[in-house]
Amino acid sequence: MLELATESPSWTLVWLAFGSGLLSLVTLWRLIPWARRRGALDTAGHAGHVKVLRDVPNIGGLAFTPLPLLALGLLALVPGLVLGSLPSGLLEHQDRILEGRTAAGAISLGGFLLLALGLLDDRRALPASIKLVVQGLAAALAVFWGGASVLEFAGPGVSVVVSLLWIVAVTNAINFIDNMDGLAGGLGFVAALAFACGAALNSQWLVATLAAILGGGLLGFLRWNVAPAKVFMGDGGSLPTGFLLAVIAARTTWWDPAGEAGPAAGLVGLLVPLGALAIPLYDLVAVTCIRLREGRSPFAGDQRHLSHRLVQRGISGPKAVFALWLLAAVFAGLAIVVPRAAAGEAIWVASGMGLLLLGLLVVDLRGVSK
Repeated sequence: MLELATESPSWTLVWLAFGSGLLSLVTLWRLIPWARRRGALDTAGHAGHVKVLRDVPNIGGLAFTPLPLLALGLLALVPGLVLGSLPSGLLEHQDRILEGRTAAGAISLGGFLLLALGLLDDRRALPASIKLVVQGLAAALAVFWGGASVLEFAGPGVSVVVSLLWIVAVTNAINFIDNMDGLAGGLGFVAALAFACGAALNSQWLVATLAAILGGGLLGFLRWNVAPAKVFMGDGGSLPTGFLLAVIAARTTWWDPAGEAGPAAGLVGLLVPLGALAIPLYDLVAVTCIRLREGRSPFAGDQRHLSHRLVQRGISGPKAVFALWLLAAVFAGLAIVVPRAAAGEAIWVASGMGLLLLGLLVVDLRGVSK
């Protein structure tokens, strides 16, 4: 088993995820009491933010976001150290991994910027404008130097604009949906797992490794974050998590490299990240529309998220979170299948995803307060 784990790239991902999860689990075991002694607890946020304050530390992101960011930084600065520690299963891919040095450095820097921004915002609420500027800067690092691009077939101008918007949107989507115990961590884990599997299927081991490390860390964090939560990830966790998920999605080629889908391959590939992140993105769009309709800022937190609307319909908080985990897993599973299916099968699977989303919309609209 040990030989298989070191020689098989796929098993290497499993062990990396396990190690990351164990590190996150143990770190939080010590970090939670330290945070309580230091008074690093949940805060009210900026003016107009509606939330229920709880006596819970909100620096959980420190347990799982630094590891993938440090791994990227080390690859950029001391590649020999990283390559020397690679299991034999990944050694044959070291040339391709080395090609990503510059990108790794840019992504690491962008992630650390958001980690610092989030930790500061968790202690002293920052204006939305400042947060958007820093998010835009991190997105620019990922797009211009980190190789994170979507819709390349639409031309460089369109690709750059859409890529920047994509990264900022997903960053905020994970931040917005961090509103119930275990919700953002579970949805982030589902997306990271889907991205790790999809990237591994296409032998894109750098992003697969990054997704595995992030997913494992989130799983370890969930041990302390499920209801009743003993720690929150805070903005210091949600912002870099959303950023990393967005970048992983943008750096991965999701369609079959053999090109069986023909000219539609790029569009088919979009279904993977959209499916894996369907619930956070849906919540982002829905709650933004609700707030704008009521004449409020999209960044003014409230109790109008999808999870809250489920609870208002009589579902308990933990059951609502589990239902959204399950729905996200179904979306992600279907999305992974689409690019590798025959044309006819892909149409059926994509149609199923569309109907599932439509069903969610219909059920949700019936529960939105008028």
